[in-house]
Amino acid sequence: MVSNSGYPFQLLNAVIQVNELQPRRAVQRLKAELDWPTAARTMRAPLLLDGRNLLDPTPLLAAGFTHMSVGRPTHRPT
Repeated sequence: MVSNSGYPFQLLNAVIQVNELQPRRAVQRLKAELDWPTAARTMRAPLLLDGRNLLDPTPLLAAGFTHMSVGRPTHRPT
């Protein structure tokens, strides 16, 4: 399974957002291009590690991801 942006998710256990030279532009691209609900359904255990605290956990939770970030509480879907 590949998302509509070309990112493969079928075999992933987690998505990790790490340091990026242009983090705001990279995050905007992720938000615009990624089909988060499809990615979460495809993953065995949808987990997103946001190492830069650049993503809003609310839409990720709605998509089914557990969102972990540095210095903030872990958010789990209900």
